[in-house]
Amino acid sequence: MNNRARLAALAAAAAIPLALVPAGLANAYSNGYPDNGYEEVTGSQGCTPGYWKNHSSAWQGYAPSQSLSSVFSATPAAYASTTLLQGLSFGGGNGVDGASRILLRAAVAAVLNAAHDDVAYAFTSTQVISRVNAALASGNRSTILTLATELDVANNGGCTL
Repeated sequence: MNNRARLAALAAAAAIPLALVPAGLANAYSNGYPDNGYEEVTGSQGCTPGYWKNHSSAWQGYAPSQSLSSVFSATPAAYASTTLLQGLSFGGGNGVDGASRILLRAAVAAVLNAAHDDVAYAFTSTQVISRVNAALASGNRSTILTLATELDVANNGGCTL
């Protein structure tokens, strides 16, 4: 392809409105993301629950006093009024309840990672919230722990903040 043809191809590509780009490429969300912004799924960075617990001033799009149920609609009733900050201190335990606490701890860190402009996290906020709600709603300990492990790995990707 000669330079004139390359230039014409670039000009044509630049003229394509973002709305015509498949959502998987643009990762543009009209809702489900704080302040109706955009997030990119571009990396493997992630900060741990401990980081977020000790650096609440670095949070973007969420507040430490916000309830778990305001973010994750399938939060068990016993934890509905627990704050996001408190959720970062959850431990484990037996049964589905213990697995839910493990997942919610990882999920809070995951949604904070996904929402932060300077963290190239593996998932979007929308993906995290949707998957956490589905796992919690399943009531299946194994399903819940599988997702908790996946989020934990992503949350330990390396914190750049």
